[in-house]
Amino acid sequence: MPFLVIAFMSAIVQLMINTGQIVLIAQAFETSFLAFWSPFIGAFGAFITGSATISNIMFGSFLNTAAGIMNLAGEKILALALVGAAAGNMVSLADILAAEAVVGLKNEERRILKGVIVPCLVYLLLVGLVGILII
Repeated sequence: MPFLVIAFMSAIVQLMINTGQIVLIAQAFETSFLAFWSPFIGAFGAFITGSATISNIMFGSFLNTAAGIMNLAGEKILALALVGAAAGNMVSLADILAAEAVVGLKNEERRILKGVIVPCLVYLLLVGLVGILII
């Protein structure tokens, strides 16, 4: 089932990219705080999909186009999104379930999520602030 969700999201993103809708969607990402929000966007994608790679596929084109429109360094914006996606894996349900299986826990998702959400948000906040400084 997760494979179908990821495949469907990837297909939708590729459809949007190939139909030329990328510029319209990128306009929603245009903000003077793009460097700050990029890690959060990456983390959101990883949270939803459980994968930093799929998060990059989902949001990378939009962020790169928005950065280009705003004359920002696209590679830095994308790097910030990737760092955020890595942090988003901490709170991804798929990764929490995998970690539970490794250590032999069951039905502890809520407790684990409560334990990692604050460090994840602090990490994203610090990365976002660093992003503002480097852009």
